[in-house]
Amino acid sequence: MARITSCVTLGYSDYGLVTALECIPAMRFERVEITELGSYCRHFPYMETTAATVAGELEAAGLRAVVMNAPAGRMVDGEVYRPRLGDPACADDIVAYAAWFLRQADELGAGAKDWLRYASQ
Repeated sequence: MARITSCVTLGYSDYGLVTALECIPAMRFERVEITELGSYCRHFPYMETTAATVAGELEAAGLRAVVMNAPAGRMVDGEVYRPRLGDPACADDIVAYAAWFLRQADELGAGAKDWLRYASQ
């Protein structure tokens, strides 16, 4: 019989990452999707944390990251910033933002290597 082994931190959007990572293994999950939605569910704030820091928190919880969810919208100077994906003026910012998260995911072992190879072509 199949067994679900992963949980998403989005379910703990009212709490910080450490609290989410304390609760998730208590429900017998082994893997986690880390969610950073910018205006809420702040579990991997852009340029405010590092993969090394989160890796230590994951290790302490006995969890492994398998994917990251980080859409382009985020908080900037206390305001929700939603770049327009079709606007050439937003392109450099979106690419830098996405590349940063791909590097962080790669360092966590969350499957970004194929995407990084594709993005560098």
